[in-house]
Amino acid sequence: LTAVVGGKVLQRLIERHNLPAHRVSRLIQYGREHVLLTNFALDQSADEIRELVERLAENRLLTTSLILRALCLGNFTFLIPALATQAKIPMRNVRLLIADESGRGPERLFEHCGFESKLKRLFTRLVELSRSVRSRRFGFAPAGWRTEVLQVIDEELGGPNPEQSFDQRITEVLMRLENGGGGGARTEPAALRSAHAE
Repeated sequence: LTAVVGGKVLQRLIERHNLPAHRVSRLIQYGREHVLLTNFALDQSADEIRELVERLAENRLLTTSLILRALCLGNFTFLIPALATQAKIPMRNVRLLIADESGRGPERLFEHCGFESKLKRLFTRLVELSRSVRSRRFGFAPAGWRTEVLQVIDEELGGPNPEQSFDQRITEVLMRLENGGGGGARTEPAALRSAHAE
């Protein structure tokens, strides 16, 4: 369903807003990942989530952006097996690296995962933030998690943007980092703001 809808939205956004196809394609990918983590994955047991992570990895769909979005959303039920799969280490070791208070744990986890260096600051800051979080039932972060994550994201993006939702800010920081951009305020083009809304 998301593939069909994604294709139609892709065509409409390119035609209506004259956006580059590759950029719109990334937006749609981020949208699919958001749907996966906020709808489908919410109703699954821990065993089902692990199976889902394995299937995603087998099909090369366990992307860096999906893992980072799970971290931003505080979906630890998905995040822990995803990191374990990406790093090729047991889940127990992932938890130990997250809990490591020496300061090296998040960095070592990042290195094991083989993520691009431009993502390191965001990843390590969020992992360090998660260390003090007590997950709710089913492994999700408590209500205050989003507020703390948003502060980190806003710092990465050079300041808050009240016009964007939390989920849009996640997409914005992922796109910015993917394109190699650093911090600093930036005004999003009107066409892209409209694309986010669709």
